[in-house]
Amino acid sequence: MTKFQLKYQKLEKASSELVVKLKAIHAHPDYKAMWSLAQAHGMDYEGPNYQAEFETLNNLLGNNEQKPSQKPTAAGKPARRR
Repeated sequence: MTKFQLKYQKLEKASSELVVKLKAIHAHPDYKAMWSLAQAHGMDYEGPNYQAEFETLNNLLGNNEQKPSQKPTAAGKPARRR
């Protein structure tokens, strides 16, 4: 195996593990509850997000499944932008 192939293999493994972890975080009830609580108190997040980069990485890895929403709410839908 060449040096490039070894590096690519490590990069693919690390990227896949990151995608799996991010999906687990977005699916966790505590994470979803945090956004619901913030929204209930009128604190919508309007800062930067990683959605586009996540989708690109997820697609490059061949994971074309459901993508996490930017900000889950109680109904599991992204919060509206003001």
